[in-house]
Amino acid sequence: MTSDRSPERPPAGALRLVASDLDGTLFSSGTTISDRTAAAIGSAAAAGLEVVIATGRSHWNAVPLLAHLPVRWLICSNGATVYDVEAGAIVLRRELGDDLVHDVVTRLTTAFPTLGVAWEDGLGIGYSAQFHRNREATNPGYSASQGRRA
Repeated sequence: MTSDRSPERPPAGALRLVASDLDGTLFSSGTTISDRTAAAIGSAAAAGLEVVIATGRSHWNAVPLLAHLPVRWLICSNGATVYDVEAGAIVLRRELGDDLVHDVVTRLTTAFPTLGVAWEDGLGIGYSAQFHRNREATNPGYSASQGRRA
């Protein structure tokens, strides 16, 4: 018996989406996805399910790690951005206001002068000079030139 149902449109009430975290869930160790897990993701996508990744990671970091998987949508930065892999673009962004960020960073760096700050915005990931100093002091071989922008 054949079905006229398209894999893109499951019947009402049917499972239509599978979402997963990365670290400690899809990644078995480090940034490795096992062959078995990759095959399961491929099977889910082939069955017409939308596979969505939800992660605390930035899309700048997550996209290259998932390039071999049939994943279109990434919910990144703890929900602050929704990234469309096919379009190569952020389609939804919830940023903190500049005034709020400035106030919080000023208060924190005043209270903790050795605090390093990293941030993400539509241009990428930025790092304060103190962030680089802290990183260099605690990670031999790290160079501030590895950071994207200051």
